[in-house]
Amino acid sequence: MLRERLDAPLSVHDLCQRLGLGYEQFRKAFRVRYGRAPAAYRKTARLDRARELLAGSELAVGTIAQRVGYSEIFAFSKAFTAATALSPSRYRASFRLGRHTARHNPQQSIPRRHARQYSQA
Repeated sequence: MLRERLDAPLSVHDLCQRLGLGYEQFRKAFRVRYGRAPAAYRKTARLDRARELLAGSELAVGTIAQRVGYSEIFAFSKAFTAATALSPSRYRASFRLGRHTARHNPQQSIPRRHARQYSQA
């Protein structure tokens, strides 16, 4: 559920109600299963989808930002750059120049300093 409708806001409290779980119970179980909090997992899902769209489409960066749930392109660009060490435009350009081999495995492009948090999923 956290990887669906990435463009729409998601209330973890509403999700807990739908699942019949308390918030703390859900959060702890989720962290045990996925190694991170639900919000961090969702952010990773959004950025993974953005990588796919940047590498495989001609959509504008602003359009991609909206499709993955960011209302402000600046916030998207900042989060994307923090996760990949490349701006969205540079990330896309690296595919066009043939510098990336991670087209189908976006996690290969994650900087070492962030790799640990992504490898726990």
